[in-house]
Amino acid sequence: NLQTFRKSELDAVKDYGLKEVKAIYAAGKNIANPLTNFTTKEAARNWFDAKATNKVVQFNAKIVPNQSFKVNLTSKTFGELIRDNARKRWEWIGRIPNILSGANEIYLLDYFKNAANAYRYIKYFQDRILIVDVQVKGNDLTIINAFEANRDTVEKVRFGMLLKGK
Repeated sequence: NLQTFRKSELDAVKDYGLKEVKAIYAAGKNIANPLTNFTTKEAARNWFDAKATNKVVQFNAKIVPNQSFKVNLTSKTFGELIRDNARKRWEWIGRIPNILSGANEIYLLDYFKNAANAYRYIKYFQDRILIVDVQVKGNDLTIINAFEANRDTVEKVRFGMLLKGK
């Protein structure tokens, strides 16, 4: 029963036998080439505004092979992400469509205490590891967070019910 299943306790390496990220990078397989970064926050904002309809951008996301879903990035969440000067998420925020359509790993999480679920997409690029969390409420899938991890910290976010991974 998925509702009583404690997804957050399942670890990528320990429970699923996936390779540690350091080993994934050492092998050099399934590591995506870097994509172009935005050079300014304004460039990121222009990208969002050009794609947005009613202050929402929709992307196609794959959760299971041969099936894609529409995922929303709201203007509010986008603004919160690019305002973070310390993490400079605005540089790589344009990679979100690529992360959602070609993640290396996808996990189902119990993200909130109110039992709403979320999908966590992890994509390994040569220059960085990027994670996008998508909240599920009914038929609405909405990006709630996007962040970068490094090879030392990413193991802490590789958990949940594994839906895709090698």
